[in-house]
Amino acid sequence: DNLGFALRLVNIVTLPAATGLAVLAVPITTVLFFRGAFSAQDVVVTAAALQGLAVGLWAVAATRQITACLYALGDTKTPVWGGAVALLVKIGFSLALMGSVSFADETNWVAQAVASLSRSLAVWDLGVVGLAISTSLAAIANLIFQAVALSWHFHSFPWRRWMVSL
Repeated sequence: DNLGFALRLVNIVTLPAATGLAVLAVPITTVLFFRGAFSAQDVVVTAAALQGLAVGLWAVAATRQITACLYALGDTKTPVWGGAVALLVKIGFSLALMGSVSFADETNWVAQAVASLSRSLAVWDLGVVGLAISTSLAAIANLIFQAVALSWHFHSFPWRRWMVSL
């Protein structure tokens, strides 16, 4: 019951905060960065990236609660596996959403491999916004992985009450 309350509280706090960040992304970015070499186009792109990151804010906060529960149960492997899943999701969606990248011919083989992968896997050319969205999707994947794993530890995981509070 304490976990259910904590997850509902996470939703109550982070969902309005994420919504505020997404809605006010342009004014926030303008106030913080619009001067000097930071152009109006830079403000628009940075605000869009902030909106992409705001999508995953609640997932990061909820994952923190679930990770603490897993640690309290003595399960230290599941959060590591969740991080590995998140890394794979991040890499996959980054390559699919950021568009193709290129490096100079004299760069190392790793950079050339990344450039080749990005050219072959690119679905949308969203640039930095695609990277922000992939970060949020990775956080959501980590949350789902750890929540499902934690539900195996409990017979009455608070799925319904948690989802209703979304």
